[in-house]
Amino acid sequence: MTGEMGDVISKMQELYSHVYTHKNLAGGSGRMKDPWGHNPYDNELSCAAQKVIQALNPPPNVGDVNNASHIFGFKEIRVADLKGLKYLYTHFPCSRFVFNIRSEGEAFHKSQELHLHDEKLYRNSRAIPRLYTVMKKLIGEERVYLMDMAAWKDEETGSEYFNALGKWLGFENCKFPKVLHDNIVVNKSWLLDEERFEFDFQCYYKGSK
Repeated sequence: MTGEMGDVISKMQELYSHVYTHKNLAGGSGRMKDPWGHNPYDNELSCAAQKVIQALNPPPNVGDVNNASHIFGFKEIRVADLKGLKYLYTHFPCSRFVFNIRSEGEAFHKSQELHLHDEKLYRNSRAIPRLYTVMKKLIGEERVYLMDMAAWKDEETGSEYFNALGKWLGFENCKFPKVLHDNIVVNKSWLLDEERFEFDFQCYYKGSK
């Protein structure tokens, strides 16, 4: 799983919008006699979008690229509207979305104001949570999962929420011994948790429903 993608998704969205809405490109679809003629678009456009994400976050061993237990993913805060989310769930039909919500109220917004330094993102953060209900209605609970940071960051009980998330993703017997606190900001530096762990042999991928 990679970190944030910046504006990659919005740039991909712009390209696909151009392909579908450009007067000559759209008008030439299926009309091979025209100077802009081309065969109708098919699902290869979606395959291309997925290949871009995979290329930006390649597996450590290329030979394992088709391993059934591999899930390619990324975290992002810049997909801030339904149009962007629609692009993702349309061109990534096997995708699943984990939304990190925070029920901490004003403390959350003060944190955003301190670290985001982006007025648009700060404003959108108050409206974005309303998209979750819309997303669930559109594509269902099997593809949308909500994680409340106010709950999962707890050192004593937080791992239980990640155990449940792993099961939702299709993994069995994968028990988190603790929650790692990576990228904690200390003196303006991003620090990683010094303690690491690995799952034992009892943890395996069963597959999603």
